[in-house]
Amino acid sequence: MPSYLPDEDVWRYAPAPVARGWRRLAFVGPLVAVLVGVAAVAVALQARSQDTRGTLDDPRVTRMVAQACGIMTSAVAQVRVDGPARLRGAQLADQNLEVRRMIDRVRTLPQAVRRADRPLEAWLADWESLLAARERYARQVSGGFRGDFRPPTAADGSELEQRMDRAAAGTCQVPATRVDPFAYQDVSV
Repeated sequence: MPSYLPDEDVWRYAPAPVARGWRRLAFVGPLVAVLVGVAAVAVALQARSQDTRGTLDDPRVTRMVAQACGIMTSAVAQVRVDGPARLRGAQLADQNLEVRRMIDRVRTLPQAVRRADRPLEAWLADWESLLAARERYARQVSGGFRGDFRPPTAADGSELEQRMDRAAAGTCQVPATRVDPFAYQDVSV
């Protein structure tokens, strides 16, 4: 059995030759690993600072939207659409005025704050689109039109109010009477 230590001094021999490629790899490998790590941290920090895609999440924005939407929702709930055509048209116009006020309240946020929460402008544009359709419908109802209101759809064919609800989830839901002006009649007490 060999002894624990060799009989002769092994350190007096030259080290084994190492190819140049291994030396480069020994230098470049850790450098690449550090760069990848720094890049991963930078991407994670940037992703954390950006909006959640498609939702309103800036506290300054959500606070204003919740307040303005709450006022609009309660005011719209007070206006029942019923009676003769001219009265129904006026009641629809009153509801639409409350939506206009909500949009205008939210637009009082500084532009930098509105731009920081990217979905806000699209969300407001959706409200504008819904409002324009309801204003046309109110004029038609005033003239005696008795058909149903058809809310506008998004460019991809999806329902606009669903996209609006997703964007402002927990902050502002589109009231049923915005999509169906006579929705309150469907509620049984």
